[in-house]
Amino acid sequence: RALADAMKKIVTCLKENAPGQQECDQAADAINRAINKIDQASLAAISNNLKPTTEDSLKGFEEKMMLTCTQLKEAVPLTAEYAKGSPEKIGHSVIKIANLADPLADCAIGFASKLPGGSQKQTELLDTAKTVCESAVQHDQPSSPPL
Repeated sequence: RALADAMKKIVTCLKENAPGQQECDQAADAINRAINKIDQASLAAISNNLKPTTEDSLKGFEEKMMLTCTQLKEAVPLTAEYAKGSPEKIGHSVIKIANLADPLADCAIGFASKLPGGSQKQTELLDTAKTVCESAVQHDQPSSPPL
C-alpha cells in the first residue's frame, strides 16, 4: 500500500512539473473563458437578443476572424511538433494559441451580431467558433502524462 501511494505521488509530481504544464493549465482557463463568452452570445442569438455591435463593420470582423484563423492554423502544427520533440517550447506555444481564442470569440460574436437577428447563420457561426475553441482546449490537456 505504501509503495502504491508513493508511486501515485511520483506520477502526480511528474505531471504537475512537466514542461509547459502550468502554461497548459493557464491556456485551458483562457480558452474556457472564450467558450463561455461564445455560449452567452449563442443564448442571446437563440432568443433573438444578440445586439449588433458598433465596434467594427461586418467586413472588419470577417477580416480579423480570418487573420486569427490563419494564425491558429500556423500555431497548431508547431505546438504538435514541440510536443513530440521540444517540450521546453510547449508552454510558449500553447499560450500563443490561447491568446488567439479570445479574439476569435470576439470576432465571431461581432460578426454574428451583424447578421439578421434570430438567423440560423448566427448560431452556426457561433457554434463553429466554439468548436474551434473546444478543440484547442482538448489538445492542451493530455489525457495522461507521457512517462
